[in-house]
Amino acid sequence: RTVEKMLEAASAMGAERGDAWVGVGGGTATDMVGTAAALYVRGVSFVAVATTWLGMTDAAVGGKVAVDLSAAKNAAGAFWPPAAIVGDIATQRTLPRSRRLDGMAESLKSGLIGDPVLWQLVADRGLAALRRDEAARYAIIDRSVQLKLGVVDRDPFEQGERRTLNLGHTLGHALEIESGYRLPHGKAVVLGLRAVAHIAAGRGAEPGLDDHIDEVVGRLGYELHRDFDPAAVKRALTSDKKRIRGRQRWILPMAVGRVVEVDDVSEAELDAAIAHISAEPGR
Repeated sequence: RTVEKMLEAASAMGAERGDAWVGVGGGTATDMVGTAAALYVRGVSFVAVATTWLGMTDAAVGGKVAVDLSAAKNAAGAFWPPAAIVGDIATQRTLPRSRRLDGMAESLKSGLIGDPVLWQLVADRGLAALRRDEAARYAIIDRSVQLKLGVVDRDPFEQGERRTLNLGHTLGHALEIESGYRLPHGKAVVLGLRAVAHIAAGRGAEPGLDDHIDEVVGRLGYELHRDFDPAAVKRALTSDKKRIRGRQRWILPMAVGRVVEVDDVSEAELDAAIAHISAEPGR
């Protein structure tokens, strides 16, 4: 509805194809503006000015824009690369720690996918970056962006390697939908990471990797469990846009810096993974 209002307003003011659209804010803001820019008169230039950790490391980078449908995360959108991306970590000084923590989940994900140095950087200096250490914050964000840009450059339309960026997102998006989008994206991704690490542990992942992930995310301040309706989460998985011919694709962490893609996760494995992140009795 917000995108529709943007389009109607642009039309009413006589905006033309040569006019650039500038989105300033977090991932939701830049995604909405980018989606509207991709649609208006079949596409106008878009500039993303990301002001949050999540926006700088994920939403504004990669050339994808989208909005949510009631039953599907990021299900209406386009591949529409911005003409420019602007990010200044000074904008994060006014954000609460919870917002920075939400964004750091994407840096954790990037490290697990293909950058052990980034993973160790978050493990060693993540707490400082969440507080006041802007040098640590800059280093983590910069390395996160470089990893994603490299993946996107090699696979811009998500035909192969780019799917690895969905680590933790498949179940994470389902948790967001189940919560009515009240669960912050980063917290959902971390729960999704824990779930797929549990699956990977039974498929030959590096011994102790799941415990190591738990230790790092727990020390940073993420919740390891959540109350949710497992049946609703499984229903939400059926609307995932990454499904191919009805089969759900999963990215599993096998070691820090190495992931694999599978499409044969069994019902029993999924149930065990969901139980692993569910609130424990008495919590």
